[in-house]
Amino acid sequence: MSIIEELKKVLGDQNVLTGTDKDRYSSDWLGQYSFEPLCVVRPASTQEVSKVVRLASAAQVNIVPVGGNTGLNGGTHSDNAISISMERMNSIHEIRVNSKIAIVDAGVILANLHNVVNENDLMFPLTFGARGSATIGGVLSTNAGGSNVLKYGNTRDLVLGVEIVLPNAFGKTISTPNTRSRVLPYFSTFEPPAFVDKTPPIVAEPRAPNVSGNIKSFSFTTLCKFARITPASTIAIFEFTRIS
Repeated sequence: MSIIEELKKVLGDQNVLTGTDKDRYSSDWLGQYSFEPLCVVRPASTQEVSKVVRLASAAQVNIVPVGGNTGLNGGTHSDNAISISMERMNSIHEIRVNSKIAIVDAGVILANLHNVVNENDLMFPLTFGARGSATIGGVLSTNAGGSNVLKYGNTRDLVLGVEIVLPNAFGKTISTPNTRSRVLPYFSTFEPPAFVDKTPPIVAEPRAPNVSGNIKSFSFTTLCKFARITPASTIAIFEFTRIS
C-alpha cells in the first residue's frame, strides 16, 4: 500500500489532496516560489496529525506544515513532501476573560480571533495586513511582529504554551509549561511549528480606547521606550514621519 493510500485510510479521501486539487498549496502568496508536494493532507485533530507523522516517518517522507500560506520567504516549499494544511483545525476553544487567555487551534485565522476576543471587550495585540488569511500557527512559526510590536512584542511573547506533535516515528505529543515559554524558538522554525501546535494558550489584553493625535518633539528612540516600557502607556501603533 502506498503512503497516499495509507493517508486516505486515516483521514478519508476528501482530506488527502492530489493532482490539481493541491494546486493552491503549490506556490507562495506572491507566486515567487513554486513546488510540487507529494500530497496535501488536512487533519482535524492532534490525533490525526500524530498518525500522519508516524506514517511519514515509516515511509521516510518529509513533512511541511502550512498555515494561511501568507509568508513571503518560501517557508512552505514542499517538493515531494507531505504538506499538512491546518485549515480544519480552526476552533477557538475557550476565552478566559478574567485570566485574559484564549485557547485556540493552530489553524485559527487571526482576524477571527480578533473578532471573538473583541466581543469579550479584549484584544489580541498582533495585527497586520494579512490578518484575514494568516493563521495562529503560521504567525507563531515566523514570530510575526505586526503594527503593535513595540508595545506588546512579537508573537512568541504573546503565547503561554503549545501542544506539539514531535517529528519522529512515534508522533508523540508534548505540551510546554504554562508560562511565556522560552522553548518555543526551538520548535517555532517552521510554518506552523514543528510539527504542529494545537490549542496554544495566548495572551489577550484589555482593549484600549482609540485615541489619535500628533506628537512633535519626540525622538524615535524616546518614543519606542515610552511605548514599550512605560506601564501607563496606551500607545500601541504610531507612524513616524520625518519633517524637513
